[in-house]
Amino acid sequence: MSVSFEARFSTTRLGLADIITQLDEVISECRMTFTGSIIQLYPHNGWPTVEGFDFSFVNSLADATLAATDWWGIGIECVSQVLIEGLGRTDAAEVYFNVFTGPDGQWTISYNELFRAFNLRLQLAEAAQNLTSMQLRLCEAGGFGISIYDEENHSRAPVPTLRNAEVAVKRIANDPKRGYLSVVVSSKLMSYERACSLAGPRAEEVKLSIAGYVLFPFFAPTVGRG
Repeated sequence: MSVSFEARFSTTRLGLADIITQLDEVISECRMTFTGSIIQLYPHNGWPTVEGFDFSFVNSLADATLAATDWWGIGIECVSQVLIEGLGRTDAAEVYFNVFTGPDGQWTISYNELFRAFNLRLQLAEAAQNLTSMQLRLCEAGGFGISIYDEENHSRAPVPTLRNAEVAVKRIANDPKRGYLSVVVSSKLMSYERACSLAGPRAEEVKLSIAGYVLFPFFAPTVGRG
């Protein structure tokens, strides 16, 4: 489960069963397939980790909920059709959702993928849009206020804050050659006007969803990392 890029989500008031029910719908909508493989997660400095690589297999995500009733967290393996189309049938098409207990006792999610998957999103606009759409749909369905996708870094907190989102947006917005960030924030936490101000020279890239989320899809498929 070694990964290079991740999307972190804020916590939600939903319980585990409801989160996984919503996640099941989002996975299907965003052209991913649950492989049936799950693994128990344990906390390490607040982050999810494993104590081995003995995956369990279940027939559905509903069954996964039953298996994880007493777990601190559950890792869920999926395959992305978008990544298969861009990369072929490779381990880079495998992605992971980690549903685990946040510092406040509520549930949160992180999404993980390999560097090759991220690199495809820089080169292919459809792949970039698929990632941001997944973040948005999961925020809407699960009641998450914030999602930040960027390079994996476990020296930071596992649950993102509004301040984290603002700092990340400013960092990327000030250098248009840097294109590896996707942020989704509820407009209850950040107005569209505030979002455009933070985006500065990249304000035209900021979007506002019908459901009331501000989107910073700062991938740059034709630019690269700079």
